Amino acid sequence: MSTTQVSDAMRVTTALDATKLTGNLPAISGAALTGVGFLTGIHVWKNAGQTVANSTTTKVTYTEEFYDPNSDWDVSTSKFTAPEDGKYLITAGVRFSSGTNGYMTHLHFYVNGASITFSDNTSGNGTGINTTHTHIIELSTDDYVEVYADHNQGSSMTFEAGSSSGFKFNYLAIQRIA
Repeated sequence: MSTTQVSDAMRVTTALDATKLTGNLPAISGAALTGVGFLTGIHVWKNAGQTVANSTTTKVTYTEEFYDPNSDWDVSTSKFTAPEDGKYLITAGVRFSSGTNGYMTHLHFYVNGASITFSDNTSGNGTGINTTHTHIIELSTDDYVEVYADHNQGSSMTFEAGSSSGFKFNYLAIQRIA
């Protein structure tokens, strides 16, 4: 797996030729630009370990915000609240510390307090195990999203804290796509 980081200096801005725009265009009221879409989203991560007891589904508490332009993420509750109806691309990952071979980990997406989708992974050689999940979910205004994880290693495990070469081990990104 490779990771590409883009600095602000590398971002490209392109102007649009207004004569080529058609269809439903954004509208500007005196206070806001509306109809643009795709501006709703967050990217958060953990920078500290979190213990997960064996066979116990536990909420992942993401503590750091990288991107949250509309304050849709609540750090105190580790919840994303959808500000508008739409389809949202949700991706998350956690890295459990090492344990015995063959244990299973799960990563769940909850909407309004109920698990709606999950992924799993099985450890192979006793080292740390990454579990990731990506899904497109239709949300209504004020629906909230949380991430939970569990494992069956036999005793408590901890999410590894921090990052490696800029890659965050424990992250959540949500973006409205339609």
